Amino acid sequence: MSTGPTGHEGPLAEFVALRQEVERRNNIQHALFVLQLTTAGAVFSFSLASSKHGGFLLIIPISTYMLCARYVDHQYGTQRAALYIKDELSSRVPGGLGWEGWQLANYKFVRGSTIRRINALMILFPAPGAGALAWTAASAFGDRLHLDSLQRTGFDILWLLGLAAVAMCCQMIWSMIRHPLGDASVSPVFQLPVPMIPPTSQQSVD
Repeated sequence: MSTGPTGHEGPLAEFVALRQEVERRNNIQHALFVLQLTTAGAVFSFSLASSKHGGFLLIIPISTYMLCARYVDHQYGTQRAALYIKDELSSRVPGGLGWEGWQLANYKFVRGSTIRRINALMILFPAPGAGALAWTAASAFGDRLHLDSLQRTGFDILWLLGLAAVAMCCQMIWSMIRHPLGDASVSPVFQLPVPMIPPTSQQSVD
């Protein structure tokens, strides 16, 4: 005897679509990781090949900020999908969809060491920009490139913009690391409501 729809086919289909979206965002994050390494390495190689190319290093802080912002944005999108699965879909499927809820309940275990997680992202994003700024500091505040007043003003403005970009990268990554769900940005819109944050790393199971 055939049985009719049980009512959870829709939520299950939505769950599959969201998991595909999460996988897509993870793949984009990996691509951004590779692009950042490639871009920073190429610009450093070109700039250090000749003293006349030193100014090109100021490309790195700006490009780093743009790539870092996209990386964090995709992290936020992944966590939004996880929260939706946990709060909206799990209760509508027999047996529930427990993976996202389990990660939230055990977020300290899932996140692992803060030092381990922050080192890789800090090295990947802010470190190349900070290195570029350090290398060009003598040009910005000295007379290495022999710039006229107008050129120096433009160079100094770019250097200060790069400094601000590196600082914003650090803020985004630090906020992302310290947040229980790993999402953050400069904008408060990326902060999750407090009730969504579990009070402890473990929740009792009745």
